[in-house]
Amino acid sequence: MDLNTCFETTNNLRTIASYSHFLPIIASILLGGYLLVQTKFSLISKVFFAFIMSINFWLVADVIVWTQDSYNLVHFFWSFFEYINVIFFLLGLYFFIVFVRQRDIHWGWKLGGFLLTIPAFVRMVTVTSIYEFNQPWCESINSDFLVMYKNYIEAFVIVIILFFMGRAVFTKNTKSSRNQILIVGSALILFFVTFAGTDYLSVQTGNYEIGLYGLFVTPVFLGLIVYAIVKYKAFNVGVLGAQALVATLVVLIGTQFFFIKNPTNIALNAVTFLLVLIFGYFLVRGVKRDLQVRKKLEELTNNLQHTNTRLKELDAQKTEFISLATHQIRGPLGSIKGYASMLLEGDYGEFPEKARSAVNVILRSAQSLVIVVGDYLDVSRIEQGRMKFDFSNFDMKELVSGLITELKPVVNIAKLDLTFECDETTTYMTHADMGKIKQVIGNLVDNSIKYTPRGSVHISLTKNAGKVLVSIKDTGIGIKKEVIPLLFNKFSRAPDAGKTNIMGTGLGLFVAKKIIEAHKGRVWAESEGEGKGSQFYVELGEVRDTEVKKL
Repeated sequence: MDLNTCFETTNNLRTIASYSHFLPIIASILLGGYLLVQTKFSLISKVFFAFIMSINFWLVADVIVWTQDSYNLVHFFWSFFEYINVIFFLLGLYFFIVFVRQRDIHWGWKLGGFLLTIPAFVRMVTVTSIYEFNQPWCESINSDFLVMYKNYIEAFVIVIILFFMGRAVFTKNTKSSRNQILIVGSALILFFVTFAGTDYLSVQTGNYEIGLYGLFVTPVFLGLIVYAIVKYKAFNVGVLGAQALVATLVVLIGTQFFFIKNPTNIALNAVTFLLVLIFGYFLVRGVKRDLQVRKKLEELTNNLQHTNTRLKELDAQKTEFISLATHQIRGPLGSIKGYASMLLEGDYGEFPEKARSAVNVILRSAQSLVIVVGDYLDVSRIEQGRMKFDFSNFDMKELVSGLITELKPVVNIAKLDLTFECDETTTYMTHADMGKIKQVIGNLVDNSIKYTPRGSVHISLTKNAGKVLVSIKDTGIGIKKEVIPLLFNKFSRAPDAGKTNIMGTGLGLFVAKKIIEAHKGRVWAESEGEGKGSQFYVELGEVRDTEVKKL
């Protein structure tokens, strides 16, 4: 036998070797090159290209071993299988970590990865990666150390990928990010486990054909990468471009029918072609639908963002305008109210009785406008976060008594009975902003007066379980039960409120709620229905006598 010639491999195995090697080589180079161009040579695409090229180098060496009869060629390429094996496993890990982190790794980790390749490199260059070579059967006896070392590297890489996949499930914010990592990680695990598993079985059984069939999983690995590109925009490649990659994969498999002759390979190619065709059809159809939905969502999102930005600008302008305008209005209103009151009290001499009713209307209207202006100012402060509070301890009984005295003229004009009930022998101490609480209760009482055409307004003060409760009950128009939950919203008014009170803005109760909530209290309304009056309640925390002394 010619010493430079190995045992001839059967034509069937040669064809299987060509099919199982050249298809992944061509498809992966096209995929890697496409990603490089489309991403303008981004880090992740460069790492992926280096990874698949290292695999391709191994595949080229392996197909030469299977298809060539020259001893020298087979022995040469067989000598660095384990080294290249270590290289592409570590590059695969590098690619996956960059894919997960979306940034490069520290140089120290790169140095560590390089150091892991040195033992295999030393064995290769010192020609100790192969102990012995069986020339007639073209079979090597590899270094036990190198085989074990390669197995440990493979296991290490698989474990680290599984670790990153598991962590992604619990740490990634979006479902899309998790799915990308799980799909690409699963593709790598499938490829690495199948590759390492068939390689191990080949060595253990001595049947190296097993390794050939294990390579048929490579198109599946590439298909999953393409799916991640299409479905989740991995690598930031456009959906249509990724669809072209799927079509290219189908064409590549289809072209195998023109040069394979063996019935076994024709059957294998037909099954693979059919699976890829079905997979591609459903994928492309789904992607088209996904693309339409995504474009629509992007348009709506962009429109919504633009509208939201514009609304914020308008809201800020509105708030600023209201703040400035109400400040300007407040001064003249104070003057109108003050001079009207002085006229009625006779500070400028005897006032004609015929004109008194007209001045009463002026005074009442000015009072209403002062409240409206105050509400607008408070809303402006609340929305801008500028509402300030001056907390102190005070007796709620004294506050309500003083408020009733101030409201007597308004009640007299409305011809209503205003009564106040509390325990004169006790105090109702609370810790709050006295001015703001007076404003809230004053607005609620004023509300009851405005919406009570006839009858009475009754204020009561009680305390229980560490709480001070102010209740304001009237015999007015009442409130529908379905309207009550909406009363404390901004610009919210009862449907028929305008018939009774044209000056209402729907801001008073909103402001009252915000102020009381800032005091960690409660304000609410009750009513048995239209025409049956209303009840408003304010509840604040009580400060006991012992606490007052400490303060």
